[in-house]
Amino acid sequence: MDRSELKELLRTSLTGRISGIETFNQFTENKKSLVFKLYSNIIAGKINTDAEARAELYGKNYSGKSYDVLKRRFKEKLYTNVLFVQPRDKNTKSYAWNAYFVHKHYVVGKVLLMATARSAGRLILQKVLKRALLFEITEIAMLAALKLKREAAVIGDRKLHLKYSQLFQYTLDTLKAETDAEEKYEELFMYFSKSYKARPELIPQAKEAFAYIDKLKNAFGTFVLQQTSFQASVFYSTLCNDYKSTLKTCIAFEQYLLSRPAFYSQVRHGHIIINKLNCYLYLGKYSAGLAEAENGLKLYESKEGNWLVLQEIHFLLAMRAGNYSLAASIFIAVADMQKRKNIDERQKEMWRIFNGYLWFCTAQNNMDRETEKTSFPKTFNMAKLMNETAVYSKDKEGINLSLGILQLCLLLQNNNPAKAIDKIEQLKIYMYRYISRKDAVREHVFLKMILLLQKYNFHAPLVEKKSEKLLIELARVKNLNTIYTKAHIEVLTYQKLWKIILNILYKNEADLIT
Repeated sequence: MDRSELKELLRTSLTGRISGIETFNQFTENKKSLVFKLYSNIIAGKINTDAEARAELYGKNYSGKSYDVLKRRFKEKLYTNVLFVQPRDKNTKSYAWNAYFVHKHYVVGKVLLMATARSAGRLILQKVLKRALLFEITEIAMLAALKLKREAAVIGDRKLHLKYSQLFQYTLDTLKAETDAEEKYEELFMYFSKSYKARPELIPQAKEAFAYIDKLKNAFGTFVLQQTSFQASVFYSTLCNDYKSTLKTCIAFEQYLLSRPAFYSQVRHGHIIINKLNCYLYLGKYSAGLAEAENGLKLYESKEGNWLVLQEIHFLLAMRAGNYSLAASIFIAVADMQKRKNIDERQKEMWRIFNGYLWFCTAQNNMDRETEKTSFPKTFNMAKLMNETAVYSKDKEGINLSLGILQLCLLLQNNNPAKAIDKIEQLKIYMYRYISRKDAVREHVFLKMILLLQKYNFHAPLVEKKSEKLLIELARVKNLNTIYTKAHIEVLTYQKLWKIILNILYKNEADLIT
């Protein structure tokens, strides 16, 4: 560090206005302050809205402006505190550490330039540019090159100006390629943000997108393009129901990531494992999937990021494997996390549905002994579940069907044939109105099996005999749904669910005789 840089840093950092700025540790020291009360109640989950905060801090009838001022100052202190956040990975050669470094120091360099500490600002931006190029953090590299290009013009250095102009153009072109590729992938992925409807009609679009992204990957070769190409490849192959190829793609990209330590991060590795879990789920390799899930959970010890997504698939693997004790422990871990962190409403609804299926399975007397290790309520409020699934109630060709099937199963379990008949009639109408025989073949076949319940008056031996051909057809049906849709609709395989339904029918008949 030269003398002018050090002098400028001292002048800017020590003579600029920094009085009155508080950090997280400072403002929590005064336990009696309103700020601390607001903080502690939010963390404890006691305050979720402004109305609740006003009432808690100032009383129920308060209508003044003091809360708004307090909230604004509170947020400003938190914004300041964010600047001091450090990456969990302390390895200075890791991608995570350097991603933090370039983003934070780009802001520092820009502020120094604004404060006319030009030497210090230029030097720190040069460091930022060097690291951003090394770790292919293209957006920051482009912004740093742009600033340095302008600074070179200010000092009249043509050689430097040309150097940074060329770097700016290179990073701009690279960033455009990366964002174009991401947009192509995002256009496809957005179809499944709120619906689990199967969409085989997307296959041509996915094929075209993958070819386009692969072309950009070959032209620029950045890690971001490698990763986006991987995502597009997975998306396309799963739309085509080629899960073996998808798994091979995942394993190959995992090996590529592990061979490039500069670009390794637990988040990136976790994303690959989630895709592998989906493949194991659809290939019926539940033991391998459960083992892989345990490896994946080690990457999410903080329960941040995609931990909840991984746990969704982990839960489904446990349910499909019939390990309801494990499924229950997964559900309990997620429920505990939900108490401490806000999660997306879509995910909340999904776990409510999972809870319903888990309760249904653990409530069966003839399940395996692992069921005895779980402790769930003796009753389940289906009406409450239906009221708490506002998002998926609109997903008529997806999750809403799973809710309807669950409702029927619970009615059968409670030996309520009258209401079960009403539900079957609803499912019959639902089948003809929403369930495509072309795109949701398994659902269509399973609903035909459900119609047999009413047709043969819930008589177990006759229903079982008449469903044999449909059961064979169900096993033979090619899965036309994708990893983004199918498992969340078919929480248990329809074959397994049908076996449970038949067991309930036989039990109900035995109870009637008794």
